[in-house]
Amino acid sequence: MKLHVFFILSFIFILFSCSNKVESIDVKSLKTPCECAEAAEIVINEQINIREETFGKEFKDLDTSKLMPRVRSYKKKEREIIKHCAGKLAIGKCPEWVKIQKKLSERNQEIDKKAQEEALKKVSN
Repeated sequence: MKLHVFFILSFIFILFSCSNKVESIDVKSLKTPCECAEAAEIVINEQINIREETFGKEFKDLDTSKLMPRVRSYKKKEREIIKHCAGKLAIGKCPEWVKIQKKLSERNQEIDKKAQEEALKKVSN
């Protein structure tokens, strides 16, 4: 059992930690709900990173030539993961998914809080 866990953790480490880039995720190689959850976390984190990068900027000030390909790439990978990880590989079957969701939700809430604070500053000025 310990050897089995070691191999699973090694696989996850190799798959994700060397380069936590969305593009490096090989969706077809995802074999467990937790591998699917890890892949989803990477994609969602990158989507949140884009949200943080663009926070407070006017659309006209964004370099859409670099931004939009990233957005499209992440959305495509997200759809691939959703399709591949349905049924027996459902992300919700991973015991760590609740923790992952909470962490991602907290990141989004931080951005929302900043947005509210900025909006209040603009209104009060």
